Amino acid sequence: MKQLKRAAALAAAFVMSAGMFSGYAEEAPAEDTAGQSTVAEYEPVSSTPDFDPENDDFEYKSDDESGSEEEKDDPNPSTALDVTPYADRLREIGEAQKEIDEKLQKAEQGLAAEEEIRKAVMEKLGMIKAKTGVLNSYMTRLEISIKDNEKAIEDKQAEIDDNIEKFKRRLRALYIAGGEESYLSVLLSAGDFFEVLMRMELVKRVAEHDDRFIEQLHQSKKELEELRSSLSKKKADYNKQKSELETQQKAYEELVAKHKEIADELAEERKALLEENQAYIDERKSFEADLSGLLRSNFSDSGSDAARQAAELEASAALENLHARLEARKEAGEEIPEDECRYVFNWPCPGVYYISYGVGARWGKYHQGIDISGDKYDDVVASESGTVIRINTSCPHDYGKQESCGCGGGYGNYVIIDHGNGFLTLYGHLTEVNVEPGDKVTQGQHIGYMGSTGFSTGDHLHFEIRYDGMYLNPAAFVNIER
Repeated sequence: MKQLKRAAALAAAFVMSAGMFSGYAEEAPAEDTAGQSTVAEYEPVSSTPDFDPENDDFEYKSDDESGSEEEKDDPNPSTALDVTPYADRLREIGEAQKEIDEKLQKAEQGLAAEEEIRKAVMEKLGMIKAKTGVLNSYMTRLEISIKDNEKAIEDKQAEIDDNIEKFKRRLRALYIAGGEESYLSVLLSAGDFFEVLMRMELVKRVAEHDDRFIEQLHQSKKELEELRSSLSKKKADYNKQKSELETQQKAYEELVAKHKEIADELAEERKALLEENQAYIDERKSFEADLSGLLRSNFSDSGSDAARQAAELEASAALENLHARLEARKEAGEEIPEDECRYVFNWPCPGVYYISYGVGARWGKYHQGIDISGDKYDDVVASESGTVIRINTSCPHDYGKQESCGCGGGYGNYVIIDHGNGFLTLYGHLTEVNVEPGDKVTQGQHIGYMGSTGFSTGDHLHFEIRYDGMYLNPAAFVNIER
């Protein structure tokens, strides 16, 4: 953006420095009713060189070597410059780039948000995979346990089957022997009563053994069923957990894919915006190159203007240094106060872009600023933040005139602002001054109204920029974007 503004300024500098000027309809001079001088000054603590417009002959400096005789004698060069088209195009490109910046910011924020979501999802996915790993490890151990238990089950089943078979044989033998009659025959075959008792005890023990054997068979059968049920439940639980984790993993993988798609779309949008922005940058560079070529081919300063050229080179270097220092402070995290001068000089007449004259020879004098033509009471604002160091409000001659009324050294009512580091701006021919010496003003703050006081042929603002006491071409330093 800075290069584009500089390019437009160069264009304005070229046309104005070629000596263009448009006259105004002469008004009937009013009676000089000037009273006491109302020039007010402020003594700032600053390294900026002070100047007195009334003693310095600041605006119309005699320069016999400045320009040709034709230029000196011609009080009304042919054409003026309306920089509105430049301002409009700069505004269009500036607004477009601002819109792109906003979209880029949203895209960057979206990408950052998507990255945070992706990280959270990937973290959750990692946890699911970790759980799946633990579950798989558990299942491996469970499978081993199942195999071991299945062997035990087989052994237990074989034991049960063997005992059942034994019991079947015993029952068969008992049945063949006559069942209860067999027990009775055992008792009756005893030789005496003592033997009867002994045989009764034997029969009892055999019956108890049979009962225990049957109970053992029942218990073994129960344990076998419980073991099978436990293994079956563990497998079912494993399969359920595995299914749930697989479902979660699938859902999170789909979420990752979805947000990757969103991030890819945002990345594509950012790429397109950067390409669009680059197109504006390329247009700006082309515009700057064309205007620079136009300047080189159509304009060259006279030898007497070498001091201004040297001052402009020094001022440009100083501005680059000041901008670099400000940037370094920002990068260091320092918050720059809103009212601090940033040394980016803005257009002093919002909405008024008709330049009737620029820096150059005029009527045998050297015009040291630019004249911005408009209507009486058009707003005049501070080009940059600074301190008001001098004003004049004594000129009552607020009308077009062909010779100086002598007020304010030709400036009429004016305001001078000190921006520090050697930079001053002056605003001349005001109909009304609305600041006082010592006032701190911010960029764009209202300071007065356009008029035609002092040596002025019609309502306009005379605007100057000085560096270390030397005048600069404002068109080469001011931002004319609307």
